[in-house]
Amino acid sequence: MKKLLLLTAIITGFSTNTNAQAALIYQEGNKFGLKTDFGKELLPANCDTIFKIETAEFDFYVADENGSSSMYSYLTDKREIFDETTNTDFTEIRVEYSADLVNWSIIGIDKLGNKFKHQDEGGWAALKSKSKYNVGRDYNGKYAICTSTEAVTGYDYDRVNTEHAGFFLALTDSGYIVYNDKVEIAYPFAVRNIYKSKKHTETYIASKGAKWGIFSSSEEFYTPLLEYKNPKYNFTINKDISNADLNRSFSVKRGGKWGVIDAQGKEIMPFIHDDAYMFKQYDINLHQLPFIGIVKLNGKWKFINKKYKDYKEVEIDNWICIYGNIGIVQKGAELFALDLKTFETSKKFGFADGEKIAPIKSDNGMFGLIDENGKILMPFEYEIITLDHREDGTEYLIATKNGKDGIYDETGKMLVPHKYRHLIQIASADKEYFEISNGKLVALGYWDTEKHKIIILTDYIYEYLTFESTTEGKPIAIGTTPEGKDVKIYRDGKQE
Repeated sequence: MKKLLLLTAIITGFSTNTNAQAALIYQEGNKFGLKTDFGKELLPANCDTIFKIETAEFDFYVADENGSSSMYSYLTDKREIFDETTNTDFTEIRVEYSADLVNWSIIGIDKLGNKFKHQDEGGWAALKSKSKYNVGRDYNGKYAICTSTEAVTGYDYDRVNTEHAGFFLALTDSGYIVYNDKVEIAYPFAVRNIYKSKKHTETYIASKGAKWGIFSSSEEFYTPLLEYKNPKYNFTINKDISNADLNRSFSVKRGGKWGVIDAQGKEIMPFIHDDAYMFKQYDINLHQLPFIGIVKLNGKWKFINKKYKDYKEVEIDNWICIYGNIGIVQKGAELFALDLKTFETSKKFGFADGEKIAPIKSDNGMFGLIDENGKILMPFEYEIITLDHREDGTEYLIATKNGKDGIYDETGKMLVPHKYRHLIQIASADKEYFEISNGKLVALGYWDTEKHKIIILTDYIYEYLTFESTTEGKPIAIGTTPEGKDVKIYRDGKQE
């Protein structure tokens, strides 16, 4: 099913009496549009498809254009509004409708707050509205939060996002303003997104760029937007949900210095430190650690206990992470294993037998590559590093940097530059075959080891690829289109 965007318009129109006018779907070439029965154009013929859904008060039209769907309505209580003699154009966009994909269902909302739900096999059904507010758009394309009769806010916003239950996110030049379902500001900072806490009632995580905050929808507390250490890991973000236990403290940066706060913003350690890491309760419990974090002050690193007091000073240049039952620390240009009980350092990193290299995720949230002796083969500046194998058994790595994937050998030498948005190995045969994404759809390609690039074999027309066979003459993969059609893809790019 195609992804549906938050959208569009009210097209006011016909009644159910004998003088009713109708909105008619018309076709020009292979494109579709919408007109009144007396010929007034409502939608130009730019749409790939338009289908109609009838309800008691409204007719809905879902128009698909370039893979995105917009929902329009046609009121059933007036005829005269399209009378050409009134010199009034009522086809201007007045009230926004929502069409969104929710649990694989399309949700439509009319201007009175009535909701309609359409499932693949269930048709349309009315849903009870939970809010008396909706979203309106004026003739200049600006949005406001409205009741069925008036705007509650000014028409000041470039967009109003209603995807988060109980909130309106109103877009300004500086980010989204968060309103609750009473149209009161719920968080006093412009944000990029919010995430509902799964473990804490009425608690949300807010983010904007590198800064994050926490707030309560009941207005009991909020923390300002600050630079948290490794926020996606510490907040355990999964789409729009945070699975993290927030009954803990966090290391945050303010004014160029690090300090420690709790989830409600109370300062626990002052913002005077050069660096600071607070460990997850899982690691503390698993290893029965008598300390909860490590801080750097005046060039010295110290573990801190549960009362946020000095516990143990260690002579290191940099803290990397907890890795298994050790800490990985840096001294000079090399890494060492720090025993978390005795605080002695060694080169015993706990690699599996035969393992010579390993991608390591630092507590800053970035990946690097080290060898069994602690040599840094790739610096800790990658979003992710994964290890793969060729048909001959040799290893290579796919690393993501600034959202683009590249390929490296096991010494950390770059073999393919970071030009590709998404590389997933599909098969290792005569060549290494990959699924490559353009951000929307995927294609099949292979790694040209001589030219140090990925050769694209197909267009970006598939939803996903599935490995099929490495047998010569058989398709290497099956490509599934957005329409659900399976296509055989061969090593030379032939598709059938």
